[in-house]
Amino acid sequence: MYIKGEDLKIIRKQAGLTINQAAQLAGVKTRKTIMNWEKNVGAPNINQFLQLCRGYGLNFQELMDDLMHRQNEKERMDSMQSQTTINS
Repeated sequence: MYIKGEDLKIIRKQAGLTINQAAQLAGVKTRKTIMNWEKNVGAPNINQFLQLCRGYGLNFQELMDDLMHRQNEKERMDSMQSQTTINS
């Protein structure tokens, strides 16, 4: 499972935290690191990700389930859109 930058941004915003607060949670030196992760430039290591989950008040398994559900839903919508284009 690959966690996309847009997902990192969504969960940070849902937690009501700033980029600076997320940087502190992940133990990174600058907010630019978080900004890059949210743009799919690099990604947190597992320890940093777990720290973010805890700081965001998220259960790791529930987060993974939610991300998988969203990814599956997006793939389903993309497939439906492709079928509509083909049938047009």
